[in-house]
Amino acid sequence: MMRLLIHDLETKDFQKLFPDMSSDMMVISDNGTIHHCIGCFGCWVKTPAACVIRDEYGDMGELLSKCSEVIVISKCCYGGFSPFVKNVLDRSISYIHPYFEIRNGEMHHRRRYNNKINLKVWFYGKNITETEKITAERLVKANAVNLDCSTSKVAFIGSIKEMEQLAECNVLVFAFPIYVDGIPSHLLNCLMQLESFFSAKEEKDIIVYSIANCGFYEGHQAAIAIEMMKNWCIKAGLCWGQGVGVGAGGMLTSIKNVPIGYGPKKSLGAAFEKLAKNILEHSSGEDIFITADFPRTLYKLAAEMGWRKSIKANGMKKKDLSLKK
Repeated sequence: MMRLLIHDLETKDFQKLFPDMSSDMMVISDNGTIHHCIGCFGCWVKTPAACVIRDEYGDMGELLSKCSEVIVISKCCYGGFSPFVKNVLDRSISYIHPYFEIRNGEMHHRRRYNNKINLKVWFYGKNITETEKITAERLVKANAVNLDCSTSKVAFIGSIKEMEQLAECNVLVFAFPIYVDGIPSHLLNCLMQLESFFSAKEEKDIIVYSIANCGFYEGHQAAIAIEMMKNWCIKAGLCWGQGVGVGAGGMLTSIKNVPIGYGPKKSLGAAFEKLAKNILEHSSGEDIFITADFPRTLYKLAAEMGWRKSIKANGMKKKDLSLKK
């Protein structure tokens, strides 16, 4: 099965984003010759499974039948696709059968083919409103139901320039705090969007490094999040460089005047020195898990003192830390 990429990008922008296409990827772009769907249903009753308009886009249904994945890159227009991308989708209804069936409690068209498609959509454009994002997500979900396919991605970016800058990178460094033993949800959302982007590129010489900051004393409590980053690299087709799990991260802001590599930051300095060397040399190294060079008992006392100070600053008392609802 192949993958299908439908996009409305300018040629120069597309070439910057996808200089080396995967051999299993077919691209549908605007060459200026597409005709509009005229709503005649000829693709169902006159030339079944093919559009009656015999231009270069007349066999979209057949192309979809050979796909396991469809990637759409479109300018966001009022919460929907751009005119070209929408035209391609309009010309693709030969993929489905004219007969009806009940699916998800609603009437939809039956399948014509047996392949299963995973639909991924990237919307771009300046000043996409939250309302437009909600509408776009609903539209893609409705498309997935009508085509009887799954959808694993609906992403929004501000401009093509953002995508171009990513395509030009050969090193990615992620630095994030640990939330409930793992990666924060907003970073997860970003990673899922990046996975769709990078997985569509065949030639990738990109290596990934990660720094995970843990509020607990032990740096090894960041190990699960580092493992998740490694798993993401595999899915995105990128290379893993190195991870650093930093324990006792809650005290770093309070000792910002202490030079890295000295005092409580001695181990942190040594770890970052190894990480920096690998980044500069574009090489990999073993993951490192460190904690502050500071007694755990004192860290615990300092942290709890900080919580008491914070709640008093909000007009409450120490005992309010233990309130129950």
